[in-house]
Amino acid sequence: MKKIAVLFVFIIGSLNSRAQQNMISVEGGWAMADLEEVSTSMNGWRIAGLYEFNPYAGKVTHGISFGYVGMSTDVMVGATNIHYELGSFPVYYAPGLLLGKDKFKFQLKGALGWQFSNINRTGLLIETKNSDGGITLGAGAGGLYNINSNTFLNFGYEFLFMDNSFYLDEFLHTIKLGLGFKF
Repeated sequence: MKKIAVLFVFIIGSLNSRAQQNMISVEGGWAMADLEEVSTSMNGWRIAGLYEFNPYAGKVTHGISFGYVGMSTDVMVGATNIHYELGSFPVYYAPGLLLGKDKFKFQLKGALGWQFSNINRTGLLIETKNSDGGITLGAGAGGLYNINSNTFLNFGYEFLFMDNSFYLDEFLHTIKLGLGFKF
């Protein structure tokens, strides 16, 4: 009976060590979206944190992403210059697919979640602030370059469909670069 118990513990222990690979990364980059209210593009930056787990170290990943997007633009309306600043907090589930060898892996991602946005408009006689939220859907492609067994660089392009009154069903485009760790 002791031999069976030891064998059972050994098998369970070996399954657990192969069961999941965790990855955490911090990403940043350039962001661009159209501001439908005045039909102009906004440029800015985006920073995000991403936690992913890779069951059985296979090709499919599951993750949670959260971050901040800050963009601004100036628009001339008549003789008045209006400055727009938009901030958004997207939080979403990020399924992924990893393809490739050990040193470099190509990655495809999806996005399904929610975002909270605020906008500030300032001009000569105007100062308004509004907030809103809405769904976030998206996809992206990029790669992971393994520096060593625990550290990697990730890079890619991502677009998110942001549905709220400030974007009015517009896409947020992001080119990003990040540093990550496996554990």
